[in-house]
Order: sequence, then structure tokens, then C-alpha cells
Amino acid sequence: MKRKNWKKKKKRMSQINLIRTKPKEQSRCTCSNPLYSFSVCAQCKKVIYRKDKESETRRRTVVLSIEITRLLNEFQNIIEWYDGSKPEEFIPIRDEFIERVNGVVKEAFEKENKEIERREKEKKINKKREQIIEEIIKTENDYYQDIELIEKYYMPTLKKYMKEDGKKLEEKLKEIEEVSLEFNNILKNRKNIIEEIYQRIEKLNVYEEYFILYHKNVKTFESIRKNEEFESIRNKNKELRQLDIMDFLVKPIQRITKYPLFIREIKPLLVSIDTIELGSKIENKIQEVMKKQNENQRKYLSDEMIKEIEPRLSWKELGKNYSLSKSNVCLLLINEDLIITETIKTTNEITDKKEEFNCMLTFTDFLLFGRTKLLGKIKISKYIELANCTLDTTTCKINEVILFYRTISYTIQFSDVSEKAIWVTKFNEVPHNQLTKMPLCCDGESDDKPNNDKINTTSSNDIFNILNTFQPVSQPPPPIQKTEQTNQLNNGTNTPPLEQSEESIL
Repeated sequence: MKRKNWKKKKKRMSQINLIRTKPKEQSRCTCSNPLYSFSVCAQCKKVIYRKDKESETRRRTVVLSIEITRLLNEFQNIIEWYDGSKPEEFIPIRDEFIERVNGVVKEAFEKENKEIERREKEKKINKKREQIIEEIIKTENDYYQDIELIEKYYMPTLKKYMKEDGKKLEEKLKEIEEVSLEFNNILKNRKNIIEEIYQRIEKLNVYEEYFILYHKNVKTFESIRKNEEFESIRNKNKELRQLDIMDFLVKPIQRITKYPLFIREIKPLLVSIDTIELGSKIENKIQEVMKKQNENQRKYLSDEMIKEIEPRLSWKELGKNYSLSKSNVCLLLINEDLIITETIKTTNEITDKKEEFNCMLTFTDFLLFGRTKLLGKIKISKYIELANCTLDTTTCKINEVILFYRTISYTIQFSDVSEKAIWVTKFNEVPHNQLTKMPLCCDGESDDKPNNDKINTTSSNDIFNILNTFQPVSQPPPPIQKTEQTNQLNNGTNTPPLEQSEESIL
């Protein structure tokens, strides 16, 4: 009996010893600051890594643990051989260790760092986008309220002075008010802003119609702004902030110039390629509306200058009495009262014929040379087409330019350098290779016998050039064939893009 019990006990003891000597499958580091908390072998201290629980994050974390352990072992070996009497030798070792540890940690958490950076960047973009949207909402609210003030206080009285145009103006202001309110609601909803605005972008066409009415009646507005009736309205109502009728009526013109600025600010904050493309289309549409406004303004100013100058012009030397105002085809770039030319000397290389003029009128498509007479009369003696001209500003005096037209050179002498600079700038703004010839209206032949320089009266030569807008020389439009160019002009597509500027606001 005793022998059997001893055998059982011995067998049990051998089993226990066997279990104790066998390495534990898993254990944890028990130090107070463990380098890692992964399963390790109790005997060889190697990390036990289970493939069945593999993940990207776990894999990278295990690699980090192993790499840091390896670095610590290397550093430990170095410390054991370190001579404490020379601490300066330890500094480069320490720095290298820190750099290597930082490199390993950065590499291990590179994915998380990129995600954190992306989220921070997205957060900043969203914050900036919200600031821009809030600014647009605030300014659009102010603009909407100003349109309401026009309708409430000024419009009833304004219609008495404008008759039919007064009714049209009221209709356009109401449409502008509706567009402003609709755009503002889109911004406040904060959902698909670019897409929603693009779907309604055609509604901005009402601004073009408003600009036409504004420039057509701008003289009326200027004459009545100091009218006693309007002065009384302005002084009695504090809501008007002492702003007169012109101050309010110009606000739609000012407002349309702000929209491209908002679009440019918000475009870099767009993420989707589709929304970026729609943002560009919205910007292009607004630029088209601004182009129309600038064209209307330039045409109005040009017409006013032509009305002032035309009665003083004499066309006798050209054989016909031409009408600049009736032709409606030319834009006067510079009023002759602004640029006073001292002398214009011409030299014909073939005939060696020389002439002198003392007056020059600069249009978008041609120049008129003449001589001033008594009582401010101007005798027009010659015209030249800018399409066939070249300019030389280097081989002449500081206040002169040389204009080459076919075989004739014109030495143009200005009163001072500033006047020369203004004229040269205007000349260079004209895309000379894109001018389209159109007839100039003729009132009838002159009674005087024309000289040899008169304009040929055939339909092919009795023409001047027309240019609706300007474009800097640094960005000339691509050349197109003459037939296509004429068709495009008739369709209104031959207008090069205009830059936004404060000068476009009256």
C-alpha cells in the first residue's frame, strides 16, 4: 500500500517539475515602466506575436517595441564601457540615441501623424470658409436692406421724374432684391452652396439690364440728387444715413464687383473637383456681367465726350461731313482737352511730303489729325487706322513718340512726359490685330473741294475700325479669320475679358 502511494506521489512530483521547467506561454513585464505590454516568452524574452490577431496598427506597434528594445540594448552596452571621467564624450552618444529613438517613433506613427495633420488642416479650412460665408451674409444683408430703402423712400418720387424708365428701374430693383435674398438664404443653409448658386447664376442677368437703365438716366439722377424734394426725404429719414439717391442707385454696380473677390477667396477652400469647376464657372459669369457694366460705362463716357467735341469738328478737307455720334461705332479714348499735343510732324518716305498738325483725337480704332482754328474749331485733315500702326518711343525725345503708318512717320510731341505716358498706355491697350472695320455714318458731301488726302468714298474704303473693349498687349487674343471675327462681333463674343478695377464704379 505504501509503495503504491509513493509511486503516485513520485509521478505527481515529476509532473509538477515538468510543468515548472516548461517555459510559460505568456507573461507580462512586471517593471514599473514597461517598454511594451506585449506577450513575451518567460525564457528567451522574445515577443510572442500571434498571426491570427494581426492588424496594421498592431504590426507597427510591435515593430516599434522591438526597435526601441534593440536601441536600448545597444545603448546599454555602450554605457557599460563608458568612462565616467570624460562626460563630454557621452554627449554625442546621447544625442545619437535620442535622434534614433525619435526617428523610430516618428516612422511608427507616420500614418497617425498624417491623419492628425489632415484633420487640423481641414479644421482650419472649415473655419476660414465659415468666416468668409459669414462676411458675405452680413454684407449681403446690408445690401438687401439698402435696396429696400430705395424702394421705400426714393422710388415713389423718382418715378415722377423718369416716367417709363422709372417703372422699369423699379422692376429691376425688385428683381435684384429677390436675387440677393435667394443667394443669402443659400448661404445661410450651408448646404451645397456652390451647386445651388450655379443653378441660379443666370439670374444675374438682371444686373446687365439695370446697368443699361442706370447709364441711360445717369444725368437725370445727377440733376435731381440735389432737388429740394429729394433733399427733404434724405434729411427726414435717419435710415438713409444722409445718403442721397445716387449713393443708393450705384450700390448694385458696386456690389457686383465684390462677388468675384468672394469667389476667389473661397475657391482655394473647395475640396471636390466638381465644386471647384462650378466655382470657376460662377466667377466667369460674374466677370461677363462686369464686362457689360464696364462697356456701358465706357460707351456712356465716350458718347458724352463726342457730343461735346463733335460740334467743333470740320470735315471739309476729307470731302464729307462725318458724324461720330450717329455712327455709334467708335469710342473716344482720350478727350482732346486732356492730352494737348504741341506739334505733329509727318514725313512721307516716298514723296518726302511734310505736314504739321497741332491737334489729335484718339479713338479705339483710329486717330484724327487736324488743326485748331478760331473759336475752338478743329479742322480734321487726316485719319489713320490703328490696325496698321506701329509705335517707337526709344529713338525720339523724352516727350515725343514716332508713329509709323504705311510709308508715313508721325512725330508726335506732347506738352510733358506724363501726357505722353497716358497716351502710350491707351494706345497699347488696343489689340491692333483684332480690329474689325465698320462704316462711319456720313451726313453728306462737303461743298469744298477735297485734297489728295481725302477718304475714298467707295464702300470698301469708307470705313473706320471698331473696338468695343480694350485688352492689354501682354495678353493678346488668339488670331481668327476675318469672316469668323465679324460674326463673333455681331454676336457680342469678340469682347476680351476686362480686369476688375475701382475705376469701373461711377
